[in-house]
Amino acid sequence: MGADSMFGLDDCNGNGVSDTIDAIGNDCNLNGIPDECDVASGESFDCNGNGVPDECEPVGVQHCYGATNSAGFVALLFAEGSEVVADNCLRLRAFGLPLNKTAWFLMSDLGGVNSALTNSQGTLCVNWPGVIYIAKTKSTGVVKMKLDLKTLVGGYPVLPGETYTFQVLYLDKNPKRTSNTTNALDLTFQ
Repeated sequence: MGADSMFGLDDCNGNGVSDTIDAIGNDCNLNGIPDECDVASGESFDCNGNGVPDECEPVGVQHCYGATNSAGFVALLFAEGSEVVADNCLRLRAFGLPLNKTAWFLMSDLGGVNSALTNSQGTLCVNWPGVIYIAKTKSTGVVKMKLDLKTLVGGYPVLPGETYTFQVLYLDKNPKRTSNTTNALDLTFQ
């Protein structure tokens, strides 16, 4: 047992070195936890098995950004994992949202559109969206959703060559009750 572990410091991978030290140069998502522990715990995906959390290797094309919210951030939506349909290993994650608010994941296969939302600070960038998931930001300001590419489109599978646009719409109070959006994200599946 290493000296750090003897003093009760976290050692998620059991190598006798505290996570604080172990994470130096081995923490691509900067959460203070070694990458291998993020992957082993399921907090991070590693669809290609290279030992690097998929959030450090984002996929898709971002466009059409929302406004600064009450948390002081422009919320961002990322896709992590693989755009290969056969892998069926893809998750959406939005960061920088206000705490303890409702958020809706939106999706469309009709491309993007920039449209102001009534009484909102955000811009709708998904053309004729469907709501595919509702989440709460809790105390982290993060929402995430694993996509099941076998049943994503009304119970039908995503097909290689198809492109979908995703976005998150969320409630906010900035300074009055309103809503806002993340960026939009285009994913072309292989």
